[in-house]
Amino acid sequence: MKLINYAKILLLFIVVAVSIHSAFTLSSSITSQCLIHILPGSTYGVYDSFNNLIYVLNSKCNLVYVISATNYSILGTIAVLGSPTYAVVDPSNGYIYISDNSSCYVTVIQGTSIKYYIHVNPHPSLAVFDPSNDYIYVSTSESLCIIQNLSVIDSLSCIKNVVSMIYDPYNNYIYVNTIDVACNIIFIIHQASVICKLNVTYGMDCMTYDPSNHYIYITNWNNNEVYVLSCTTIIKEIQVSTGPTKILYDPYNNYIYVVSNPCKKINVIGKNCNIISNISVSNYICYLAYNPSNHFIYAVSTSGNVMYVIDCLNIIKYVSTGFCPKQALVDPKTGSVLIISYDCSFLHVIKYIGFLLKIVQSGLPSGTSWSVNINGTKYTTPSNVYCICLPIGIYCIRFCNVSGFKVNTTAKIVDLNTNVTLPISFSPVTVSSTFTIPIIPIIGGIVVGGGIAGVIMFQRSKKGRRKSEVSNSSQQVEEKITRIGKYELLEEIGVGSDSRVYKAKTSTGALYAVKIFNNPSNEFLSKIVTWSKLEHPNIVKLIDYGISPRPYLVMELLKYPLSHKKFDKIKATKIMLGVLSALKYAHANGVIHGDLRPSNILLDENDNPKISDWGIEDIYRVTSDPNIVRYETPEYFKKDKIDEKSDIYQFCEVYYEILTGRPTFSGTINEITSKKLNEDFVLPSKIDNNLKELDEFFRVCFSVDKNKRYNEDDIEKILNKIVSENSNSLL
Repeated sequence: MKLINYAKILLLFIVVAVSIHSAFTLSSSITSQCLIHILPGSTYGVYDSFNNLIYVLNSKCNLVYVISATNYSILGTIAVLGSPTYAVVDPSNGYIYISDNSSCYVTVIQGTSIKYYIHVNPHPSLAVFDPSNDYIYVSTSESLCIIQNLSVIDSLSCIKNVVSMIYDPYNNYIYVNTIDVACNIIFIIHQASVICKLNVTYGMDCMTYDPSNHYIYITNWNNNEVYVLSCTTIIKEIQVSTGPTKILYDPYNNYIYVVSNPCKKINVIGKNCNIISNISVSNYICYLAYNPSNHFIYAVSTSGNVMYVIDCLNIIKYVSTGFCPKQALVDPKTGSVLIISYDCSFLHVIKYIGFLLKIVQSGLPSGTSWSVNINGTKYTTPSNVYCICLPIGIYCIRFCNVSGFKVNTTAKIVDLNTNVTLPISFSPVTVSSTFTIPIIPIIGGIVVGGGIAGVIMFQRSKKGRRKSEVSNSSQQVEEKITRIGKYELLEEIGVGSDSRVYKAKTSTGALYAVKIFNNPSNEFLSKIVTWSKLEHPNIVKLIDYGISPRPYLVMELLKYPLSHKKFDKIKATKIMLGVLSALKYAHANGVIHGDLRPSNILLDENDNPKISDWGIEDIYRVTSDPNIVRYETPEYFKKDKIDEKSDIYQFCEVYYEILTGRPTFSGTINEITSKKLNEDFVLPSKIDNNLKELDEFFRVCFSVDKNKRYNEDDIEKILNKIVSENSNSLL
């Protein structure tokens, strides 16, 4: 042990001294790949977050492959009536609606089986889901069909020959781009009715939505423009390179990527709706995808059988694909990429587990070349940014530049899987100088140092997550936010494990509670949509939500949560009856809370309880905080399914706490785990003899076997009886 400590001290000294031969070790390779063997002819795929499944459509063989997103094994192969071409997912129930271009049916799949066939006429093609009312809009050559509850409820015959469709979550509009004889017509639909029709220039193609300003961007390959729509008005036309087609929004950088195939360029539009860069490619691009795990853009080329990996404004890697790739499907949970190729008998699954080195020079005149020396190999670039993916190995990095200019050099290393960044910064220097990034192997990870950046310890935790600890005086301070969206933040009123809650107001003076998240789950938006559909007097009303500049949600402002509160038996029981009413309503609508705790139950001015935070936390999250673990269920520790009985378990923990004034289970994480799995808790009568009638109730509530716990109706009867009997005793 002493030897290891001496080794650490020695290595740390080398870092601070900036050794001439500094080097670093990267402990993983660039990519990990696997192949899923299928029949040729696949064209499209969708990811189902509800069931954690991937569906791949094979239009050549009239098949749908159902693939596990956990281990990428094929769980089933479903034969459909005709040629499947497009699919859309209802995230609230996991239904997959598949358009069959050679029949008159939309096939509805759930899991590995066909749920229903919906007849539409003629052949269905594109589809889009409207979560505000659970409508599925399906286009045909003759009309736009509207599906709800597995049946066609309406048809808009004025809408024909649909080119593209997109949903605007801010206005709850559906934008439908159609082609007419000599022009395009954009229909704007709200609540199944056409509210606006825009006649636009012929050549309108693909669309994307920008949630930072709620704009819709549409490419026009005929005019070489991108049209910008705000609500129902075209507010700008952006001139781009020849023949723009595919378009994609990058929520991390707030960039719009536009493919111009005739000149083999990808135009990048910045926040001010102007082109800020052009990325040259060697092949035609047929598909763009965004990876939220590492913020990379994937550009798929059918003609080149290649996928370009783009970081911000730079191509950092080329990935060979099967013949005729059609799509890059990203798993938002893991960051893995599934490449679907038409003329290939397998699917590529690619996971990035290496590192990206990114060096930025500011202060150089445009076009001035500078170079990077990596292990003796010189790389020269006229760009102010240099990026390179690095596999396993030991590297010595030096910057070698032309003299005469003052510049500021910044460098960072990014884990391609987790997107964790290690920054290294330098004071302004002359570019003729040579600088080394010393990143040296150390037990359990790597150490980064140099210049004025100090030392950064970088280690891998058991679960594969990464933690960084900066040991210098220039630690990053969290940026203070004073406004988000249309809400002015007045004061902080709560802090969670990964969020902060603020009292906020709008320009009209209306007060709300705004919750801002640091690292929400990848299913944040779909879960928020589920919450927004819950309408009950004992459920916190969700007012608004967004993802820029950080994910946030806006709720009604309430008095205070149940945390650290104690009430008499009658009042506590009445409060929990209100909570139970909300749970029964949610469960009847197929919604599980999964994270019920005192901080998620708030009281209004009349002490009526309201449940917040529906589904926004990862219920299987890994944490080292005993304050979080104390409210987890036995199912969490046993990795069993979280269901209604899990909510009941947490409900009873909250009831116990507001009756006794103390948590049911406390201690270290190991102690809490042991107590929960052994049903070891202090009976309420040991704390307050007036609670003796509830001893048996809580024994049943905290059963490890959830089948032995009370159901909602049983608890409602017991609590109503407690209120009735104790109220009578006071008379």
